[in-house]
Amino acid sequence: MLTEPQARVIAEKPCIKGGEAIGPGTYDASSKTWWYEANLNATRPSCTPGCVVSEATQVAEISWHCADGIDTTSATGAAARSKMVAHAYEWSFKDLPVDNQGTPQTAVTLAIDGVTHEVGTYEGSCMVIEGSSWKYLDGEHAGAICYFAGGGTEIGVFEENNQMVVKQGIVDEGSAEAASTRGGFKTLFAI
Repeated sequence: MLTEPQARVIAEKPCIKGGEAIGPGTYDASSKTWWYEANLNATRPSCTPGCVVSEATQVAEISWHCADGIDTTSATGAAARSKMVAHAYEWSFKDLPVDNQGTPQTAVTLAIDGVTHEVGTYEGSCMVIEGSSWKYLDGEHAGAICYFAGGGTEIGVFEENNQMVVKQGIVDEGSAEAASTRGGFKTLFAI
């Protein structure tokens, strides 16, 4: 078996530009690959480069992790994530009447590959994460945030155990006494 330190040495040359160090890797037992975050001088819109080291070939290749799925342009990345399908996500928000306390309400739907899913009704105004100042969380491929008066709900599409799931969690801006939070996600449905 290829150890993490051995895989890191293989990954460092093709996956790091500018002399920086590579962080710890994650081992995927089903594909027998080590995955690292790559630091390249190249970018693609809505994508982050990953570095995949094959245990069988002991070769490192770049695999682009994109907001709508994983770009499997490398042979190792394609083999390692052959079960993962790139999906097209389209969020829709419909303003609803305010509730009895005067809080705005928004109906959220998510079309995945053209199939529409009613996600729910949320307090506040909603926006798509991509293109905003918010960043995707680890494993999140698409997301929206509904926000009102310092808090709200995040709805995200996450990769978990080789499948995509839609989850909702809490967003709170915090206060002088408490840090901001973003988490507590619960699965709504699997894709």
